[in-house]
Amino acid sequence: MDRVTLFLLPSLYAEFLLSPSQQEGPGCGRDTPGQRSASPTPAGGRQVGNPVRRGCPCVAASVLHPGDRSGPPDRAAPRNYNSQQRRCPGSRKPKLGGEEAAETWRRVPCSFSKIKGGRECWGLICQFATMNVVFAVKQYVTKMIEDSGPGMKVLLMDKETTGIVSMVYTQSEILQKEVYLFERIDSPNREIMKHLKAICFLRPTKENVDYLIQELRRPKYSIYFIYFSNVISKSDVKSLAEADEQEVVAEVQEFYGDYIAVNPHLFSLNILGCCQGRNWDPAQLSRTTQGLTALLLSLKKCPMIRYQLSSEAAKRLAESVKQVITKEYELFEFRRTEVPPLLLILDRCDDAITPLLNQWTYQAMVHELLGINNNRIDLSRVPGISKDLREVVLSAENDEFYANNMYLNFAEIGSNIKNLMEDFQKKKPKEQQKLESIADMKNLKRLLQNPKVTEFDAARLVMLYALHYERHSNNSLPGLMMDLRNKGVCEKYRKLVSAIVEYGGKRARGSDLFSPKDAVAITKQFLKGLKGIENVYTQHQPFLHETLDHLIKGKLKENLYPYLGPSTLRDRPQDIIVFVIGGATYEEALTVYNLNRTTTGVRLVLGGTTVHNTKSFLEEVLSSGLHSRSKESSQVTARSASRR
Repeated sequence: MDRVTLFLLPSLYAEFLLSPSQQEGPGCGRDTPGQRSASPTPAGGRQVGNPVRRGCPCVAASVLHPGDRSGPPDRAAPRNYNSQQRRCPGSRKPKLGGEEAAETWRRVPCSFSKIKGGRECWGLICQFATMNVVFAVKQYVTKMIEDSGPGMKVLLMDKETTGIVSMVYTQSEILQKEVYLFERIDSPNREIMKHLKAICFLRPTKENVDYLIQELRRPKYSIYFIYFSNVISKSDVKSLAEADEQEVVAEVQEFYGDYIAVNPHLFSLNILGCCQGRNWDPAQLSRTTQGLTALLLSLKKCPMIRYQLSSEAAKRLAESVKQVITKEYELFEFRRTEVPPLLLILDRCDDAITPLLNQWTYQAMVHELLGINNNRIDLSRVPGISKDLREVVLSAENDEFYANNMYLNFAEIGSNIKNLMEDFQKKKPKEQQKLESIADMKNLKRLLQNPKVTEFDAARLVMLYALHYERHSNNSLPGLMMDLRNKGVCEKYRKLVSAIVEYGGKRARGSDLFSPKDAVAITKQFLKGLKGIENVYTQHQPFLHETLDHLIKGKLKENLYPYLGPSTLRDRPQDIIVFVIGGATYEEALTVYNLNRTTTGVRLVLGGTTVHNTKSFLEEVLSSGLHSRSKESSQVTARSASRR
């Protein structure tokens, strides 16, 4: 092979650095302690190399070619393996825009470009947007497009990155940036269009690398700007370099947008069924670690880590994230803050109640009743629906009504619905009063016998009852299970009752989900909270609210939520990232939203392996395999009882 493009790797780039005197360059005028001052820019020349000292939060310079546009900050420092700035010995200099790039690049610790003589510092913008996941991913996509320069472009993605981009950009918005075509890397019938530049945004999977190798051997576009959503191995980069025989690759970078930005304070990995029993599925642990570390890099956070002690899965994930931070320590060398950020890893099994309840805010209710998948709602099964409404998009970024109402109680959105809810409440006071006695289960039994109550909702009622009173001496669970059978509830739903107790019952929880411990007091406390409240259906507070309240006040018990490693926080945490293994809910996102609004000096982001409604949560429980274990245990119990 007469030419191999060299893409510099983290483990190799030191061999190709400039000499110590050449490494110094112009900075933003803000020296980091322990760093040498930068030398001035050569008169009349453009800034090259690495003119920013490590830790500088404001600006970084890179090689800028005529026609390049320097965009807004693209969040965490992307690693740049720039083929046109370093070559193998003896190979020809690759070209970009007709101009040879003869300077050696060096990966920069900040990700903002600055043109000599005038570009404002983006530090203030980053200060206010640093915990906004939608902003973080959108800036990555913006930077990709702007770095490719003017001209018609195609955006080449995989299945996952297509969803990632669609959450932060509409098609009309991206068309305005001269991106006229959207293609999947795995699409077999793409046409050759040499008049287009290709912006490739892909996850660094083996499958995608293989597709990209095939693409580079027979390029369909004039030039390729390749961006991976996470860290890529040096062997994969070498394979790509060897495949680029026609010198079509302009640059390869890592942009850490490897997660779904649902709301500014909510992200998801779209993983359903992450564990087998109580242990991680190895592939899902790897994907979750990648998504969570990408989230930290995009927000420029190197956090201290706490985890739920009762969950082995939480401990495994905490250790896996810490291992990546240690291995890729250069990526996580951000400017230190007075109070370090905190990553809190929780397990869904600690609160199985919240995803079983109807959620009554606008966004949560749409997800519960219709399902939201990457901001899209499938209405194709609605009778008589028009073709253009079979799939609709709900995005707070582009829908003002949705943005203004997504966190409101559903009864507050329209006066007609509000009146309907009030009328419904007036008809139910006697049924509420009957719940004051645990022994009196006639009301629940009547609901189960009501033909208007679906099989699914009947099973859900019994699941909630089982979680509340699994160890109460007077519980009526056997009778309720018989009522489900008599109602004709399918075996799948009946099995879920024991499975949900196995998944999120007392033995699985690390905390006291129901306090006070007396079941009658629980009911009285619940009903006391309803008096004088306009909408009785929004009074449930997720257990996450109590956990975060204790964390913010410095009262979260270390024996239940220990730190990973010897260090601990002495001050109240300011930047908190919460991740829920097994999935978060929109009701918990509402809790985080309200805490962000009302708690001064604290900024929270919530994430999960997915965002659940009731049906997806029960799928999560089934996929864990706990239902088969609970079936076996119930059979053993039945055999032992018969022997007696």
